[in-house]
Amino acid sequence: MHMYLDIIGLCIDLPLVIIDQIYKWFSVFPIKLQDVHSVLLTNRIWKYRLIDVGIINKKILEAYALSGIITRASKIKKDLRLLGYEYYSIIQWGVLTAVTGDCLDRYLIRMNECLESVKIIQQLMIHIKLECTISNSVINTIEGMIFLFICYFLLNERMVYVRSEAPKGENGLFIVSSNIINVYRVKIRSPD
Repeated sequence: MHMYLDIIGLCIDLPLVIIDQIYKWFSVFPIKLQDVHSVLLTNRIWKYRLIDVGIINKKILEAYALSGIITRASKIKKDLRLLGYEYYSIIQWGVLTAVTGDCLDRYLIRMNECLESVKIIQQLMIHIKLECTISNSVINTIEGMIFLFICYFLLNERMVYVRSEAPKGENGLFIVSSNIINVYRVKIRSPD
């Protein structure tokens, strides 16, 4: 999985047959998710173990710089996709929040975001391009990787911090450059 994702997107093109499989998945996934959701929410023991457990308030969120579903479950409408990177500025989607900030709220936010993700993927399928801009043979060499860094990370500033939303929260990449081509230091901040 980690080798499939690359600096410029994907290391190889999606096979055309996968598009049909994704559309078939759209018709099954929401129904299956609702089945799981119904079973769990009708189980009083399961709900008892989640309600008022692990409550995270705003003070804790700020002290530990938490992000992602944890913040949205605590009534804070923070989502890095609102910054409009990639295609998020042209698609319709909602940021879901809860009130209490307990384990049940985090579960409910996660389940609702799974359904929201289906809507996002359906809209993105319109914009998908099945063509590679740089040959895969270039990517598979050390020189090719260096070439990609030079092409895609030319720094106009001495320091840059880039954030993106990940399933567990905020991904951060802090880059310090000594000049426009050479990178002096890179720090990666993983999600919570």
